[in-house]
Amino acid sequence: MSDRTCTADGCSRKHYARGWCKPHYKRDAARQKALSGQRQQLRNLSPTEVVAARTRVTEAGCWEWGGARDPKGYGRLMYRGEQHLAHRFSYEASHGPVAEDLTLDHLCRNTSCVNPAHLEVVTRSENSTRAWLTRAA
Repeated sequence: MSDRTCTADGCSRKHYARGWCKPHYKRDAARQKALSGQRQQLRNLSPTEVVAARTRVTEAGCWEWGGARDPKGYGRLMYRGEQHLAHRFSYEASHGPVAEDLTLDHLCRNTSCVNPAHLEVVTRSENSTRAWLTRAA
């Protein structure tokens, strides 16, 4: 028999499954079920509606991505079976496609921002230069 306990903060109940006690496991299962329904609903939305459904506006005017993020803070999403970077998805929804050899620079320096007004199409070299100039300042 295992002596493991729940991994939820402040919980010392006996481990049940996936690192949690039974109440925390059931809560997560219910959350996953709700998210599954939400994902199904998002499939029927246009790209601009998807962006609006997953963002919140900050005082600085950034549209903070509320969905999944990678370790560097960039938003990620699945839309109609394809993986997208959220900021690129948002920009292309409002301005059209960006060439593969170009990238988007976050003028606000907030990697989770998907506001097209805060994004500028630049070369990868220019984006790197701007990042280093920002760090040095």
